[in-house]
Amino acid sequence: ELETLIKWARSANIPMIVMSATLPEIIKMNLLKAAGARQFTCDNAYPLISIVQQKQLKQVTCSTLGKKIPITKVRTKSAMAEFKKIIDNPKEGCSAIICKTVKEAQKLAEYARTHAPSDVKIIIYHSQDTLEHKEQHIAECLELFGKNRDNRPKRAVLISTPIIEQSLDIDMDYLYTSLAPIDLIIQRIGRWCRHDDKGTIREYIMLQDPVVVFIPEDYEELR
Repeated sequence: ELETLIKWARSANIPMIVMSATLPEIIKMNLLKAAGARQFTCDNAYPLISIVQQKQLKQVTCSTLGKKIPITKVRTKSAMAEFKKIIDNPKEGCSAIICKTVKEAQKLAEYARTHAPSDVKIIIYHSQDTLEHKEQHIAECLELFGKNRDNRPKRAVLISTPIIEQSLDIDMDYLYTSLAPIDLIIQRIGRWCRHDDKGTIREYIMLQDPVVVFIPEDYEELR
């Protein structure tokens, strides 16, 4: 749909601006082709401005203020086993666990119901919910982890899938995720420390290993 819209805008000489926090290379190339670019090599710099005029592509790398993200990489035989350890003894504050699939998230949620400490709030949010349940879970996530801190729990774990990456304005103290492409990792990190520290545990303590990526031990062989 977006490619078609860009083609129509080009045919009608309507300027368009497409903005995205991250964009996989294949999608970026398709959008640039739809905008009329021809015979180009796609720059993978980040952040990047791509300008198409008269079928010519110009790409400009932007400067940024820079922000250091304290990512801890943990090699493991099983990310699910690591997630279960987090469920058994979650840290004070609000944590998000991002599983690869809905099935994994459902299994982890079932495990959490019987193994998580009684004072820990458990929420599950994934893409196979009904529309009604999705809306309920989104509302609950925003109420508990949003910019308003009035209902922020002392200890909570949000179990989710990659759906959490998309347009969910939540602020988590800890983020644990399975390995994923770097553009998706960046999107996920956007749910960590999204707003200021006031009203969170970050106001009182220094977080240790707040962002953890679990990497399969055989990852190099897979490459």
